Amino acid sequence: MPQGNTYVVNSLDLVNSAQRNWKTLSFAPFVATFLKRLCLPSKAASEIVDRNLYAEEGPWGLFTDTHNAMHQALAPGPDLDELICLMLQRVSESLNRLLEDQDEIVIDLYKLIRETISLASTDAVYGPQNPFQDPKVREGFWWVYNLSDPFGYPGRAIANDNYRAVENTFALLFVNIATTWVAPKAHQGRKHIFDAFQTYYTSRGHEKGSSLAKSRYYAAERNGAPLKDISDRCSNCVARGRKCDLIVSPLEIRRIKSDRKKV
Repeated sequence: MPQGNTYVVNSLDLVNSAQRNWKTLSFAPFVATFLKRLCLPSKAASEIVDRNLYAEEGPWGLFTDTHNAMHQALAPGPDLDELICLMLQRVSESLNRLLEDQDEIVIDLYKLIRETISLASTDAVYGPQNPFQDPKVREGFWWVYNLSDPFGYPGRAIANDNYRAVENTFALLFVNIATTWVAPKAHQGRKHIFDAFQTYYTSRGHEKGSSLAKSRYYAAERNGAPLKDISDRCSNCVARGRKCDLIVSPLEIRRIKSDRKKV
């Protein structure tokens, strides 16, 4: 961060103190800056993002409502169980299709895992009209949010001496200066994502999606965000700490299987 200081909290006591003083050491301004630079909201949407950002007037506003909605949707319970079960079902279907092929095939393991998890997790979140079912949108996502291979394969970080030379497209988009020139593929990828989610929300695709997809949309709608800005903002939810990633522990899987057997 130019002309700024970065402080790393590595003491347990200080971590606890920082969490207790969440209004003083708030993450909210970073989220607001992220949305404005990466999602390119309209002036009206930018004002909505900044409204009551620190919750100084009470627990309301776009940031607070979205935060609460996502926590509720991803809290242990039936909503999270449904997400996890749908994701595991999609993974199972994908792997079963591989087993049905009787011929010997050569698999790019990295690409297989990336495609399988990408589709399984986003199908579970966004439902039957999942925008990421379009390969162009999936590729666009990886150009935006990951390190790009200098040989042209998006989403693969290079773990060798050339690592520092790899173009970090996310950072270039975040700077938001002449992105069509400095990060053309990421810039185009972002446009594909924006357009796909515009279609998704215009056709009310979220109504057939998970509680997470619906709650994020309705939180933005309640705060008066225009539809286009909702589309652009929600299409970038994975980037905010990869909050749409479904992390499943072995204990949680066993609990879900046990519950399903009882039904």
